Amino acid sequence: MANKILPYNKHLKTMARELRKNMTPAEKMLWEGIRRKSLGLEFHR
Repeated sequence: MANKILPYNKHLKTMARELRKNMTPAEKMLWEGIRRKSLGLEFHR
C-alpha cells in the first residue's frame, strides 16, 4: 500500500485529538491489547 500524505490541516489534528479522547469501548480494548502486546501483533507508528 502506498503512503498517501495529506496536506496539513489544523482541523484534522483537532478532530484526531477529540477522537482519541472519546474512544469507544472496543477501541479502548484494541489499543490496550496493542500496548500490552497481548494480540501477538507488532504496531509501529
